[in-house]
Amino acid sequence: ARPAGVNVPFYHLVIAVLTALTVVTGMRMVGPLLISGLIIFPAVTARRIAASFKGMIVVAAVVSLLGCVFGMALSLASDWPAGACVVAVNILFFFLAFLRDAVLPRRAA
Repeated sequence: ARPAGVNVPFYHLVIAVLTALTVVTGMRMVGPLLISGLIIFPAVTARRIAASFKGMIVVAAVVSLLGCVFGMALSLASDWPAGACVVAVNILFFFLAFLRDAVLPRRAA
């Protein structure tokens, strides 16, 4: 990115500050276990699926949204705690991505 003229330290700082604000705000709203599950699992799932950083951001957002929707639906259907269901669905998505890589390895770029 540096050879292309991108100010890497600036963007690194912006991402770090936004992540810290998300974690601090989320911990107060939903608790530490749920916030770590909502931030970490969609990101690592997207890392296994996407080929580029831009794609990873989009995939992480979609995985997070689907994890919340399906987790809440599972919670309503089963009368289990919503937070646990959301994290469980996000973990399921990660394992599905992991299995996909095991069955269909990525081609070399």
